[in-house]
Amino acid sequence: SIAGRAGSVDTVDRQHVDGFVLLLKDGNVDIPWNSDWDVNPTEVDGQGSVRSYSYGGAGVRIGVSKPGIYRFEFPYLDEYLTLPVQEIVVEPGKFVEHVIHLERRF
Repeated sequence: SIAGRAGSVDTVDRQHVDGFVLLLKDGNVDIPWNSDWDVNPTEVDGQGSVRSYSYGGAGVRIGVSKPGIYRFEFPYLDEYLTLPVQEIVVEPGKFVEHVIHLERRF
C-alpha cells in the first residue's frame, strides 16, 4: 500500500483483468461516486485506453486495454481542495484500488 496526500493504492489479484477502482474518502467517510465525474485516464507512455467503466457503491471500476501507468485529473469540487494529477500503475493481470483522500476547503 502506498499512502500520500492524494491517496493510497492497494493491489488486488484478479485473473484476466487489468484496471483500477477509484474510491473517494472524506476522512473515514466514503463519498459516493457521481457518474458525471469524467476522469478520462490515459496511459502515460503508450497506447493503452479505457475499455470500460462500471459504477456502483462508493467507487468506479475502470478497465483498461493493457497494463501501464495511467494518469488522470480529478474534477473540481466546490467543497474540497484541488487534487494534484493522479497516476496509477496497472500491472499485468492485476486490478488496482486507488483511494483518493479529499481535503475540505473550510
